[in-house]
Amino acid sequence: MISPIFYWLLWGMWVTAAFLMKKSRLRSQLIFSLLILISLAGYFINIYTFKVNIVWMALIIWGYSFYIRLPFFNGLKLMFSNLTITVCYVLIRIYWLMDPAIFLVIDQWVFSLCLTGLLMAIVNSTKLRLSTAVLGICQGDLLYSLIFYPYENALGDSDCFSTLAVSLFVIISWTYLRNLTEKAQTSLIKQFNHRL
Repeated sequence: MISPIFYWLLWGMWVTAAFLMKKSRLRSQLIFSLLILISLAGYFINIYTFKVNIVWMALIIWGYSFYIRLPFFNGLKLMFSNLTITVCYVLIRIYWLMDPAIFLVIDQWVFSLCLTGLLMAIVNSTKLRLSTAVLGICQGDLLYSLIFYPYENALGDSDCFSTLAVSLFVIISWTYLRNLTEKAQTSLIKQFNHRL
């Protein structure tokens, strides 16, 4: 079962894109992609002994297709960033297994915020942050399933999608707020220069 956090955050992003963004090709692609993610998130296919979520597989393909278009050295640099996020995600999931009592003190989404903060510190642009978040978390889910293979054989489970939804929401919100503050700052500077 997919976490309600995933559905609520994706529906929130869809409503924001549908009603608040200017009409453009990017908006149409975003709305269409979010609807596909929301509608297919509960479906799994069996590959060998793994249950693979269709959305998880689509996100992996999308992330790698984005990486392929990058120049070699930029792609190599992002692969190291991607590996960092993958390892951190797996370590967080293993920590959840070792100390489940931490959830009495800290909510699960706080770990997603920490992972997103690390991601935003090591990757610069918004598109690269989004693709690195998607690939890092999905690869982390794959590595976690391979480490605990007989017991964990579902790729694209609730924890993976919750972490991914929180990360994407924080990255998009941060970008929006940064653009909003830059516009406000330039507007204030123009008004100040006009009065002088």
